[in-house]
Amino acid sequence: MTGTNLDSWDGFLSTPYLKEIHVTSEQQVFVVGEVMLSEQGRPKLILLDSMANKSYYFDLNVTNSDFLKEAGIANPTMLMGKKLFFKKEPTRNPSTGMKVMGLRIHKVE
Repeated sequence: MTGTNLDSWDGFLSTPYLKEIHVTSEQQVFVVGEVMLSEQGRPKLILLDSMANKSYYFDLNVTNSDFLKEAGIANPTMLMGKKLFFKKEPTRNPSTGMKVMGLRIHKVE
């Protein structure tokens, strides 16, 4: 991943956040390549989409974190190398209160 600085857009644009438009099916595989903490202190993942040969950031919200815990993932670092599968689901944007399509992890291998 490219480092960020104010002399270039590259570091800001090199790894976009995973959005519902990037998920084409519930069978699409995203492999966890890195686990870190977000600025808000929540787990933040770098996911690799091998079919598109791209990587994406993904912040774990409470719903997805609960799913992973219930699936037997003892802590966020145990996600390294795991395959995650997403489904699109209507949800509310916590900032605006508007209904939007969100991503929910529905399977982990």
